[in-house]
Amino acid sequence: MKMKKLLALVLAGTMMASLSMVASASTLSEEELEELSESFVSGSSVSENSVAKSENEARADREAKAEALAAEAIGIPLSTIYAARAEDKEIGEYISNSVYKVAGIDVVTPVAQGGDVIVDGEKTNITFTIDKPYYAYVKPALAQAAAVGGTAINVVDVKAPVRFSNAVVNFYTPGVTADQNIQIFQYVNGTWASVTVNEVREDHVVANLTAPGVLVFVNVQ
Repeated sequence: MKMKKLLALVLAGTMMASLSMVASASTLSEEELEELSESFVSGSSVSENSVAKSENEARADREAKAEALAAEAIGIPLSTIYAARAEDKEIGEYISNSVYKVAGIDVVTPVAQGGDVIVDGEKTNITFTIDKPYYAYVKPALAQAAAVGGTAINVVDVKAPVRFSNAVVNFYTPGVTADQNIQIFQYVNGTWASVTVNEVREDHVVANLTAPGVLVFVNVQ
């Protein structure tokens, strides 16, 4: 009997507390009610949520200040660091418009634009952007390289600021030698199409592109 009375008192107290909270909730805004509701679902109080939020904001503020100081120390604008991060690039890759790290390829030959681009027969000073590809392209690129008896040395996503039907692009590829058999394939509609390679010389591969897109550079033995 004592236990039943005790339970009854606990239940009564809980009901009174709930009624009190409902009464006070009628004066709250919709946002405050929603936050209160979420706190009950998560099992935490509004004050606990507020503390956690404040701690997260303080941590983010400290990290932002640390980044700013680090950027200032090495002489690189914080905006450049953020831009590189947004493109999933190393700072050096972003600054040099190149790709020299690709997830899934252990030994990567850097690829950048190495000179003027000849667009539809006319020499220009435009810059093609050399971006990292989505990771989903890397495995098929490795398979394509193996299919032609070679090794993928880089996979890049080439983007152009203009439309063209033919562009002669001088790719800067430090480490490549004139005696290497470098082939390039472009991902087009689910397959890899061969790209015409005009010249392979020390640190450069010159190729004809008919459209921008994902390219795999293959060293064929």
